[in-house]
Amino acid sequence: MGPNNIQQMTVMAIDDAVQVRNFLLRILSNDLGISNVLLEDSGGSALRHLNGGTKVDLVISDWEMPGISGFALLTEIRKREEMGSLPFLMMTSRADRNSIIMAKEAGVSDYIIKPFTPAVVIQKVQGVLSPGTHRKDKRVSIRDNIMTEVSSGQQKIPVELINISAGGCQVLTKATANQNWKIYDQMTISIATPEETLNLTAQLLRMEGSQEQAAGDLLVKAAFRFVKLEHNSTVNLKRFIEHYQITQPTTAVAPH
Repeated sequence: MGPNNIQQMTVMAIDDAVQVRNFLLRILSNDLGISNVLLEDSGGSALRHLNGGTKVDLVISDWEMPGISGFALLTEIRKREEMGSLPFLMMTSRADRNSIIMAKEAGVSDYIIKPFTPAVVIQKVQGVLSPGTHRKDKRVSIRDNIMTEVSSGQQKIPVELINISAGGCQVLTKATANQNWKIYDQMTISIATPEETLNLTAQLLRMEGSQEQAAGDLLVKAAFRFVKLEHNSTVNLKRFIEHYQITQPTTAVAPH
């Protein structure tokens, strides 16, 4: 990515509807202060400019367009080494899980569900262009023997809490236990301590196999993002992290 300041970046916005293009232009220019916004009315036009050497820091594209769709454009961009890590926001009215997963697997950075508000666009753009400010909380390891469960519907599964931050956590669980879990499902993570039990609403972001084995069972590492936390839950979570995180031992300095 080129400049560090969002206002100095170049954004390409693609939609076959002129009203949407103009709406995005106002948000990007007026609300985010981005002066270099390139508007395209088709995926084909956008691809020609990108292949012709046009340098951008972010692509925002509609999914459903005649000719080269936003999804096809994303696929073509990810094939090219020089654009493989280019941030890409997909606008779509497809809110079903399969479409979202398909876009994620194709390499989309994030998605914007239509209809959207300026606040949503601002949040998404800042999230992909300023990941350091979007996520300030560092995940920390937690002491052993903290009883943790993940609840999905009527099913409660004991898990091992690997790490946690104010924004999310990772857990370890047996693959045979989480067969009903689906990406982007909302679940409840319960963390029990002698002082209290935290019940945190979380969204499952990804799952990946772990090389660790437990009695012949494959273990799966699952990453969650906390959502819809009320003020009390946020305060209690912060207190839990401060009290139960594993602190690095200090190195003793020999006296002179």
